[in-house]
Amino acid sequence: MKKVGLAFIVILLLSGLGFWGYKLKTFHNDRDFLVNYFPNGYSSKAVKVGESLVVYADSYTDFYEEDPVVYQISGGQIKSVFKISIGDFNVYNDKFMATDDLLISEWIGSADGSDGLRGLVLWKVIDGKLQPVGGYSDDDEVFSSDSKISVISEKEQNQQFSFPLGGMNAYSEYKFSDPLELRYAFMIWKPEESHGGSHQWQLSSYILKGNGFIRNQNWNNGETYTTKEKIEGWGSDDDLKQFMGEEFDKH
Repeated sequence: MKKVGLAFIVILLLSGLGFWGYKLKTFHNDRDFLVNYFPNGYSSKAVKVGESLVVYADSYTDFYEEDPVVYQISGGQIKSVFKISIGDFNVYNDKFMATDDLLISEWIGSADGSDGLRGLVLWKVIDGKLQPVGGYSDDDEVFSSDSKISVISEKEQNQQFSFPLGGMNAYSEYKFSDPLELRYAFMIWKPEESHGGSHQWQLSSYILKGNGFIRNQNWNNGETYTTKEKIEGWGSDDDLKQFMGEEFDKH
């Protein structure tokens, strides 16, 4: 019930702002155009996909109570509602951004406050309804086909989707080129290495084809690359991003 109430608060906020009267560029910031952090600890982000507004809500400071929910709002009405879950993990959002017709959402399954498995859900509005259309590749060894991120419709009975998960301590970034590129890396943690120390990383590049990502054959001949240098995964986000950018651009 808490999440349903939150959805109506979001709608009222947006209506009060006269949201539909604004142009996209009013809120434009790295393809996202509205971010709200609520004082009760919930976070919400909204992006425009086609003619719909898509909003997620999760608990920003205490995400142990309920799974995140994704809402599609169109014409002042909630058209679709989906719950996101990753097994028994606590789940929170990591990325929520859109191109003209594609919504990219990444979710982290967390245990005991530590980042864990990473899931990707791609969305499109089809026949007026928001639909999950893809995620990480089912037939790529980098991702697990045994463990899944689940997307369950709260309005349509028996409508459930599942997609592969990425490993723990992973890094991802999207390059908005044509086609869209997903840069994905995960930490190699050797037995003799400490948890908080520096590690090598395995890098892979993918490009969007249809409703999913395939290996980018123009990057390292489509093969996974292991970095020669090491970097700490729990250090500065800027340092990690710079390191990954330099490593990906080498190939």
